[in-house]
Amino acid sequence: MTSEINKEIYIQLIEDSMQKQQDMEASKNYHPLNIDCGEIAYCLTLAVLDHLYPDEGWDYRAAPYINKVIQAYRQNPFVYPGLFSGQALVCWCLRSLAHNGTRYQTAIHQVDERLRKLTTEIICQFDVLDVAPSQIYDIISGLSGALFYCLHYMNDDDLLQDTAKTIYTSLSRRFMKLGVDGFGSLSAAVSHQRETAADKVTDLGFAHGLLGVIGILNLANSKLDINDPILKYKCDTELCRLLTRAKSCGNILPYASPRESLKSSFKNTSMFDDSDGRYAWCYGNGGLAVVNNLLPDSSFQKPISILINQPLQDNYKSLTDNDYICHGWAGIYLSCHQFLSEDNLKKVQAQIICRARSKKPTQQYGFLDGELGLVATVLCIRENNIPDPLFPFTGLPKA
Repeated sequence: MTSEINKEIYIQLIEDSMQKQQDMEASKNYHPLNIDCGEIAYCLTLAVLDHLYPDEGWDYRAAPYINKVIQAYRQNPFVYPGLFSGQALVCWCLRSLAHNGTRYQTAIHQVDERLRKLTTEIICQFDVLDVAPSQIYDIISGLSGALFYCLHYMNDDDLLQDTAKTIYTSLSRRFMKLGVDGFGSLSAAVSHQRETAADKVTDLGFAHGLLGVIGILNLANSKLDINDPILKYKCDTELCRLLTRAKSCGNILPYASPRESLKSSFKNTSMFDDSDGRYAWCYGNGGLAVVNNLLPDSSFQKPISILINQPLQDNYKSLTDNDYICHGWAGIYLSCHQFLSEDNLKKVQAQIICRARSKKPTQQYGFLDGELGLVATVLCIRENNIPDPLFPFTGLPKA
């Protein structure tokens, strides 16, 4: 399988994309800090290449893009702390190209300081809400994403440890006190196109929703040496409920669910049909695989493995028509590769390689939801290596 992948072809696709930077800058969605239409997408792609091919100078190729990211950030820092459209995105990008702390240290420290201040401000808002919209607490934009970044990189970094403890305290307090009821959906329209108020449902995905909270709280409880058995029990209980719901919905985790205290008012409506879900990293089964890697033990590995593999055995070609990391096949591979049976692994790899070969150049340059992330994934398949810059899609600890 991997011998069929011509490295030079996919490297050239990345080169071609970088040559079209002017086209990207003409897009209405362009911003240097936009992971799907900005220089930060190039930085993350080149970070993956630098880790896969450390002697080829990809870190130097990334330098002008990093400089533009830093300049844009200083002019307009994020107002949310998250890992994909927030403060932690810049931190993640810089550290992915920092070569074990030998580069960009001044900028990293400045951004980490700003992250601590911003999370404190956000927590003041978060703590007084009865129901928090997911962009305040989730992985993409919110506190869980910032906590994920801190936990991954903190080691002996006192600043990141302090920030992690602050976020953990706020998230765990809400989870213990309010449970599912304290966590809502996106404030306007949830990403699966359900137009409903944020306080009516809880999103269940890893990127947006309860699954991300459960995974990150478990990781923090262990890595911060808190080891609260009551928190772990509550997290495990909610994870059991999600696994049971996925099993009862055709082995696909639903997008969302009515909040626990409101369930009775939704009994006669199809607005929140539990059969409506996605097999992906962002929402659905791929996130279950990431959460398993964040847990302190393997007690959920078997049921999660079944939910990863069974849909691929049933009718895998109908699971998604998307190729990219966030919603599609590339994200399924990155998140689920450790859990896939040999036959299913071959299916997923073949699907990605086939679809990447047949792609025509588009203006979808993104890393999370575009061709740069897809090409990076193909090269990971070729090298049988998912390097550290891709940790948000795997949940694997820093080597």
